[in-house]
Amino acid sequence: DAPAKNVAVSYEADCMGCHVPAAKTDRVFIQGYPTLTQH
Repeated sequence: DAPAKNVAVSYEADCMGCHVPAAKTDRVFIQGYPTLTQH
């Protein structure tokens, strides 16, 4: 009902399970997104 409100409590609690930080080069690696890797 409030699309502007962020529902995440914190980055570590809500995001780190799926989104691993990228390398120091600021590149985006698919290894950081388990749902994008082939099984």
